[in-house]
Amino acid sequence: MGNFSRNTYAPQKNYVGVRLQQGVPLVDADWNELNDVLLQETYRTAAEGIGSGVRPSNTSLPPFDVWVGGAMANDFWTLAGTLVLAGQSIQIGHTRYTSQPYFNAATAAAAGVPVVPPLITPAAPRTDVVYLDVWTREISSTEDTDLVNPVIGVETAVRIKRDYAVRVAEGTQVVPPPPAGHTHFALAYLNRTASASILSAMVIDMKPTLLGAAGPRRLSVPPLFQNGSATGAWQVFTPFLPKLFAFKNSADSAAGYLPVSLPEGCRISSVRYRGRTTGAVTFQFIRVATRPTTAFALFGPPPPPDKAITAEDYLGLASIIISPPTLGTDSAYDQTVAVSPSANGLHIVRNSEHFYVLTAYANSGVEAFITGITILYEV
Repeated sequence: MGNFSRNTYAPQKNYVGVRLQQGVPLVDADWNELNDVLLQETYRTAAEGIGSGVRPSNTSLPPFDVWVGGAMANDFWTLAGTLVLAGQSIQIGHTRYTSQPYFNAATAAAAGVPVVPPLITPAAPRTDVVYLDVWTREISSTEDTDLVNPVIGVETAVRIKRDYAVRVAEGTQVVPPPPAGHTHFALAYLNRTASASILSAMVIDMKPTLLGAAGPRRLSVPPLFQNGSATGAWQVFTPFLPKLFAFKNSADSAAGYLPVSLPEGCRISSVRYRGRTTGAVTFQFIRVATRPTTAFALFGPPPPPDKAITAEDYLGLASIIISPPTLGTDSAYDQTVAVSPSANGLHIVRNSEHFYVLTAYANSGVEAFITGITILYEV
């Protein structure tokens, strides 16, 4: 540690500046507190106004992507880029997991951080989460000889470095809580194959993309359901523009689906459904990923061959059944259903490569109207 007289910085005091008075000595504690106050003010402002994520990119090497190409056994690359995390700018170069400095036990011990352990070949199919570990540490002239002033031969000031390591939590989709002074940030899921050391399985991107000011956004979706049933369909009615709603009569059943595209890197929070019905209406909200599978159990014609639905795509909302209090009466419904990240974190996606499908179904004998659908998401 550097030779400091004391540390006077206390974030809970909400100081935003330090004023040096005339006729008094300049001491290290005041100088250092000024630096800490200005840094934390900048971090708080950026964290509230910008959020955390990477800048959108259309290049063939998207920043902070996890790349598992080649024949690397229990190894992968994290591609270079700039990330804003809790208001802090983090820059990394192309990082190979097994070539990181802290993959070496002696280097990790010298820096006082946990070692980055080797990955373990799974005995059974397994999902791992790749995450970034970020912290700051002090650099002295022992590590950087340029800190010694050549004129006087003394180390006059130490430096603070923002450091990082790419880590993997095996057998879980939950990023572990960070130790004191560290921040963790999810990058991707690795779906690993049993007994395979080569990471050739699907990588699911998890990192959000910066979309400007952080906060909630609402997307109102018109109920333009495509026909998914041979016996009946949701009809679209616009009596007085711009009003628009979907309805079905009681003689037919009706099934329909509605593709929805969402902004890059968003986190879906909830879906709100509004309308009137005399019986049960079942809604589903499905995330469709690019997958090399063929099953697509959904109403109507299938999407492109590389788009498929699996159980994990239902976002915890597999069957939302909306019914009036007493069947057979015309009752209004207005229901908001939360999408829980703990139930399925896969709705943080690169949405340029994924899409969503809203479905609605009602049996014959039910007269139903859908007047509004709203998706709430966070950036």
